[in-house]
Amino acid sequence: METITPIPKLDTIAVLQGGVINGRSATYKDGDAFGTLGGRARVEAAALLAKQFPQAVALTTDATNASELRELGVAPERIVFAESAGGNTFASLKTIAARARGTVGIVSSEYHLPRVRAFCALLAFGKVEYISAEAVLAAADPAFQKTFDEVKKTPAYQLRLESEARGIEAIQRGDYRPAGVGDKQERAV
Repeated sequence: METITPIPKLDTIAVLQGGVINGRSATYKDGDAFGTLGGRARVEAAALLAKQFPQAVALTTDATNASELRELGVAPERIVFAESAGGNTFASLKTIAARARGTVGIVSSEYHLPRVRAFCALLAFGKVEYISAEAVLAAADPAFQKTFDEVKKTPAYQLRLESEARGIEAIQRGDYRPAGVGDKQERAV
């Protein structure tokens, strides 16, 4: 397996859920009130990282992600499903912080990582690597970068960037509130 990320070692590969539609992870064509989602890219990147780091466990707080990791070839005994209370990024990160071991690679969308970093600053994590799913996929298949560059030009992606920026500002002010269920209703964008 060729190296797809310069990180020397991961003990836990934590994949954050990025929307589920009809029992599958959301693609970039799917979104919610905040813009595009792209959760499938997170799962695919985590599966690639599991090949690069065969000693690492794959930790997820979403049953769909766990199932998709198995479908992508990650051995079931390496997958840890730890359901989080709350179904949002902060709740998932709290669960991951409690369950992860060693060096933790948190896999999420490029747009999501700044907010993930802001949340992790509030939690007791040990060694954390923040891993862009898109960077992993582009390293494994350079053609992916062209596709992702097109996604970044869409109004749905721009809306997501604006939403994420507002979330980071709220975290910094100390008044962040997770989105309501209706706003998180996944749909085509």
